[in-house]
Amino acid sequence: MTNPSDPFYEFYKTELLPLLRPIERNRKRKLLKIILQIALVLFFIIAASWYLSGIISTATNVFERESRTAFYMRTLSFIFMGCVISFSFIYFFIKKFYLIDYSIQFKYFILPKLISHIDNRLTYFKNEGLSEHFLEMSKLFKKQCGSLYSEDKVEGLIGKTKITMTEFFYKQKDLEGEKRNENYLFIMADFNKHFFNPIIVAPRNIFSVLKGCPTLSPVLYKFQFNEVKMDSPAFNKNFSTHTNDSIVAHYVLTPNLMERIIQFSRKTKKLAFFSFYASSLYIVIPCKNRLFEPRLLRSMISFKTISEYHEILKLSLTIVNDLNLNTRIWSKE
Repeated sequence: MTNPSDPFYEFYKTELLPLLRPIERNRKRKLLKIILQIALVLFFIIAASWYLSGIISTATNVFERESRTAFYMRTLSFIFMGCVISFSFIYFFIKKFYLIDYSIQFKYFILPKLISHIDNRLTYFKNEGLSEHFLEMSKLFKKQCGSLYSEDKVEGLIGKTKITMTEFFYKQKDLEGEKRNENYLFIMADFNKHFFNPIIVAPRNIFSVLKGCPTLSPVLYKFQFNEVKMDSPAFNKNFSTHTNDSIVAHYVLTPNLMERIIQFSRKTKKLAFFSFYASSLYIVIPCKNRLFEPRLLRSMISFKTISEYHEILKLSLTIVNDLNLNTRIWSKE
């Protein structure tokens, strides 16, 4: 329910709504055209399938009362094949070409304002994602045959801590030729000490997570690295810690930091993977919806829709304060 006293609601009403109205009109126009095009294509597929099935029946002289079931089944199979081929092409066309200007409007006018409202020290970079090198540095992904890329990022210096957030998209064909698309929210932040052995913190129910996201590799560290029991029973219940340097792990994962990691996971209500390596903290969160793209099937002037973008960005970008990363226990020098 909308709270008029909410500062973000006032920001939405005065700053965002005037910009969202033309974007919403554009969304409705495009959605209407897509619906009409789909209806036209569907009508053509049904008519063509009926006609083609009739020609086959006439040519084979089997269009009799007792064979009408076979005629209808053949027609339905033509309709099904036509729909699969046509709608696959329509989806590709819509995604690659038809919604470009709609996406550009959202990225140029809305996202920068949303991010600046969260923290004016942060900057949104359109079409300037991170390279795959940073994913490899996190030690949270395993190399596989497939496409791994990011498009946009948010970056800034909060206090003494540099933070970068992006989305990574992973595409791969498995052995059976089926395509698999996975999205990950990827956060990288400065940490306060350089050390040489990675420390991986993964959810306890990691096997159920990896069943849906097999690209993530912390499960491999159960065999490559030793599991270390930390001093917090609550932390051990929710997370498993893997490293070859248990002394550094206990020094890095202080009781306060472990509690903050637990609270961050509860706050985001998402399963998060953490990696501490080479002066950086990396966080990977599997996600379903794209963070830097507008929705086609939801109203863009709805406060609920915009507040969802705001909340996800806010939860991700306030990680510096949530984990108290500006406190320098160790010096990097």
